[in-house]
Amino acid sequence: NPTQFNVQCSASIASLSMQLDGNESPSACIDLSDHISDDSHLEYLSVGAGTTVRLPYDRCTLRLPRLRSLHYADIKDGKKSDAIHYLLSASPDLEDLEVKIKGGFSPPPSVGDAMCFLRLTSLSLASNRFGAIYFLDILACPSLRELNFHAEYSREDFTSEDNGLK
Repeated sequence: NPTQFNVQCSASIASLSMQLDGNESPSACIDLSDHISDDSHLEYLSVGAGTTVRLPYDRCTLRLPRLRSLHYADIKDGKKSDAIHYLLSASPDLEDLEVKIKGGFSPPPSVGDAMCFLRLTSLSLASNRFGAIYFLDILACPSLRELNFHAEYSREDFTSEDNGLK
């Protein structure tokens, strides 16, 4: 098993990007558990391959009021994808969002109302069928100027009702 290391993201950090490539590389965890007030200075966050996010115990208390750009990749198995919902909920002033999810992503059972991002001008989304539907349902982006969309479909994405296959 690769080792894991934690990176504490203090409130004073304005930009944080982490990606660990390779089968034998350690895994990393960006710790955002202390970001529960409006004093966070984080403006740019990139959560890449081999990286997870630690959220506050009560995930709904996460606050990232200055976050302008979020790049989020879960390219292995989709297991950390539930964190993206809480990152989005905590970031009302996003201007740039890039999400890449592969593997077994399944959206949270209770999505609720759409999240409105008045300043979001650039959206890049790469996901499977279920992720694509989820993000298109929850994101309202009235200022969007650039959309890059890539949905990957596999035989498992289709039920027998969709195409008559078993």
